[in-house]
Amino acid sequence: MKLLFVFIIACALVLGLRQRQESVRLAGLEKDLVARNSALGRGEAKINSEIADGSPAATKIARTEQPKFSAAKYLGKYYKIFLTYALTRKEPGIRDGDFVRDDLLNATPEDLARLPKDIRDAMLPDVIASGIYEVAASGLLDKDPKLACEFALKGGIINTFLYVVRSWMARDPLAACAWLEEQTKTSPPLDEKTFQPIYCHQEPLDLASLRLAAGIAASPAAGDLSGLMDLEGARLRATLDDVLMVLPSDCLPVLLKRVSESGRPDLLEQILKQHPEPAMAREYLKDASLPPEEFMRAATVVVASLDPVSLPRGLDWYLRSTDPEARAEGLQEIVARWGSENPDTAAQWLKKLPEGKDRQLAETAYEAGLQQARDKRISPAR
Repeated sequence: MKLLFVFIIACALVLGLRQRQESVRLAGLEKDLVARNSALGRGEAKINSEIADGSPAATKIARTEQPKFSAAKYLGKYYKIFLTYALTRKEPGIRDGDFVRDDLLNATPEDLARLPKDIRDAMLPDVIASGIYEVAASGLLDKDPKLACEFALKGGIINTFLYVVRSWMARDPLAACAWLEEQTKTSPPLDEKTFQPIYCHQEPLDLASLRLAAGIAASPAAGDLSGLMDLEGARLRATLDDVLMVLPSDCLPVLLKRVSESGRPDLLEQILKQHPEPAMAREYLKDASLPPEEFMRAATVVVASLDPVSLPRGLDWYLRSTDPEARAEGLQEIVARWGSENPDTAAQWLKKLPEGKDRQLAETAYEAGLQQARDKRISPAR
């Protein structure tokens, strides 16, 4: 019994190391997911960005000679590592953590699908095998996303599960939505308690948000938006993160149009501000066929929310895309605030602005912003 207890502690040490490594890896994969949806509309072939970015999948493809995966050897090595640390109580090294992932690169999806049986045959307890399931989950996404989600659940790391299920939502939102619906009826229910506490940042789990996002991604033109309309604050921001992560970029104008017609201009603006690819979202705003006044208001709010580094490009877009006769107030509002908070970068942008009405308005607003900043500095403290 004592040896088993020490063995479980060793499991926790190795899994903790893996979790910290996976946190970094999953952050990159989430960006890949957003980039994939930005580059492709639904129905197009899967892009091969993995090859360019040196991901594990690319590493596998690049190998000229791939040794055949042997579950028996892999599980034997896995067990030996844990047993060594259980007996020596020496904290595992990075290479041992990498082995769990790297040696699975040679496994085919069919090999991975057989892992549960192989693990049972090897009599490895779930607490020990969880690291294998957690790493194998992403390798099953192309072949069997449902099984990939089940592996992620067995792996017990919520961040991995969310990456896997969001990837499935982006590829087949209807199937993912149906599976998520099934999880609401399980006993015990699928929630944060299903997963292990981890050392790194842990995302919350909101099944309702995921189901809503999958439904919208499946049918941007006709999906039920009522659940989205009822949300506010942090819950709304979290749900929009899910929606925008899995929604094909070319469907964004349809969603913007529907939100506009629902009478929630604040939600329209929030979508644009929160989109992971702000410049692309602004371009799609032009395709949403909004009423002129609403388009102008949304464009102004979105550009005004940009950070100083992004403002030059944002304002260039603003001047290209909005009605010169209607943007004077918005332009001055944006430039005045910019001049007040970051006068140097604002001045550099002004120098490049062509002569004309827009430049005159911007220069006036810039001077007003500088004066506002001076007034704040000399005003007595209250």
